[in-house]
Amino acid sequence: KGQSLSVQLLDHVSKSVPEMLWLTNMDQKGQAEVTVEGRATTMIAVSDFVANLGNGPFFKKPIDIIESKADRDQGGMELVKFAVKAQLATAPEPAAPVRSARK
Repeated sequence: KGQSLSVQLLDHVSKSVPEMLWLTNMDQKGQAEVTVEGRATTMIAVSDFVANLGNGPFFKKPIDIIESKADRDQGGMELVKFAVKAQLATAPEPAAPVRSARK
């Protein structure tokens, strides 16, 4: 609590990363669109990441996988290179302070 929206957004994204998935880039365009790129060992990990992103208050659904292709790293291991695009949800309004009903 008390953190800026950007810090909360980064925290949510980092907590959404499943095992065997790595982020390589995150780009915000204006106030509405975020693109996240990365690598994963399976498409299931990419799907889990997208589902996890959607489980918070920060992104509108649907969250789109705009790229996914098999790629080999320098060691010859096959990885899935992916990019995900999401629209930011409007920031929730802070709750109004509770006023006591004193007379």
